[in-house]
Amino acid sequence: MSWKDIKIAKKLYIGFGIVLILTAAVGFVGWNGLTTTAQMVVNADATNRMLKWTLQMRRHEKNFLIRKDEEYVQKIMKLLGDLREQCETTKATMKKQENRDQIDAVLAGADNYEEAFSRYRTLFDEQGKAEENMVASARSVVEICNELRASQ
Repeated sequence: MSWKDIKIAKKLYIGFGIVLILTAAVGFVGWNGLTTTAQMVVNADATNRMLKWTLQMRRHEKNFLIRKDEEYVQKIMKLLGDLREQCETTKATMKKQENRDQIDAVLAGADNYEEAFSRYRTLFDEQGKAEENMVASARSVVEICNELRASQ
């Protein structure tokens, strides 16, 4: 049976079927591409949010260094918690192991930052106590010197 022997109605059905199959294929490719792009946008948005929080942490750290206000420490700790939560949420949506490893590196960096900042705060508090001791000792020496001068 050749193409010439097939009735026109069957030829139309075959042509229409081919068009439907091609339309379905194009639709699937478009849907798949759109879904992939949407997921990439969600991940990029999450990554930008993590970067923004990291920059805010650094800004609060610098404000703490300048103003010595405990409010900035609380802000840093809140941002660290938000960053960790966002990392876990984003990691769950990632499909590539390479991206998951990058998120793990961000989490490790956040842990290192928190440890270093906590160490700095401890040293900062110790410095304040040492300064108080130094001032008290200096005042004591001045008082003793004044007493010595008065007795001479």
